[in-house]
Amino acid sequence: MPLELKLRGKSTTQSHRSAIYYADLVVRTGASLNEAIGQAHTLAAERLAAGFDQSALDGAARQGFANGNFEDAPDEGVEIVEEFYPEECETPTAPTTAAANEHWPPIAQASQRNGTHSPYPQKQWL
Repeated sequence: MPLELKLRGKSTTQSHRSAIYYADLVVRTGASLNEAIGQAHTLAAERLAAGFDQSALDGAARQGFANGNFEDAPDEGVEIVEEFYPEECETPTAPTTAAANEHWPPIAQASQRNGTHSPYPQKQWL
């Protein structure tokens, strides 16, 4: 069907005067709706006579999209980088507790204080 996409911009006080765009799918300029439908029927008949199978094409497209569907888990990031850039990357290692205590002594002291996690000294109640 002979259609065209028209973009319209609009700004309102609710959008703080920034542009909001609308996309309209309309019959091509200079053609009526009945003419557009007639052209679509004519084109479909010509394609069918030429051996064009739209349903087979749609099925192949669906299958192609289904075959390309995959996910990368967040924990696979290092493996993916190693695969594509093996000489540039080193696997990051988690800092040891001793190294962490070296950099953040107040936190280390607070975590050793009877299960409390405050960096401030605790008052002793009698």
